[in-house]
Amino acid sequence: MKQLRIIWAALVVGTLLYTLLVVAVTVTGIAQVGTLDPTLLNYAGAAVMVYLVAGVFVRRRMIANIDRESPPEQRLAAYSAATILGAGLTEGGGLILVTLALMAGSASWALTGGLAAVVVMLMGRPTEEDIGLD
Repeated sequence: MKQLRIIWAALVVGTLLYTLLVVAVTVTGIAQVGTLDPTLLNYAGAAVMVYLVAGVFVRRRMIANIDRESPPEQRLAAYSAATILGAGLTEGGGLILVTLALMAGSASWALTGGLAAVVVMLMGRPTEEDIGLD
């Protein structure tokens, strides 16, 4: 479980750091990209919501399908796959919005997309109780 938590934490921290970097370069004016029409971020934001929700549903569905009677190693492997896949979908959605926000020069959209992904990933923190390993 410790290795899974390290991978999960790396996904969360990586998303947060990328978000903060984009916000910083956008706010300070270091990044003068701004070539993307900011109104397109409304559509991107809606699409990212689908990614975030999909990440949660995929993870929950995969965890629900884990056979509670299988050996602990097998349950942990299935749980790890569910957690990493769910966090990866969530991270991907957040990073898409953060990157598009950078292209539009919008720090607020970058912060919104990145923090939304981080919050959703934090809600999916791996625990032994999820699969009966406590």
